Amino acid sequence: MWTNDQLHLLIAERRNRNAEYHDIPGSSRMSFWNNIANIINERFSTNYTEYQCKGKFQNLVRDHTLICQYMAENRAERKTRTGVRYFEEFRSRFWERPGKVLEHSSAFAVGVFKIETNY
Repeated sequence: MWTNDQLHLLIAERRNRNAEYHDIPGSSRMSFWNNIANIINERFSTNYTEYQCKGKFQNLVRDHTLICQYMAENRAERKTRTGVRYFEEFRSRFWERPGKVLEHSSAFAVGVFKIETNY
């Protein structure tokens, strides 16, 4: 079970190394995720694999997308606790390829969203 501190480290590592992530040639980035897993495991004495780190991060991105769709009144999507909890950290869409982030950031500047954080 991931703790908040572990998730914050996962997010920080992925955010701080975004350019490196997108500079990896080809589609296999497992060595990147393995390095992040090693950092988390060393800090917290855990045994996460590169697959678990990649999967958890992808789930966080998915939850962020769901909360954005929910806030845009698309009630077919559901609000997730994880999406609400980490919304502010993901709001900048830092995981996207550099240059693409600017296209989306202006969309968030249009409206101010109120998020309930009762979890």
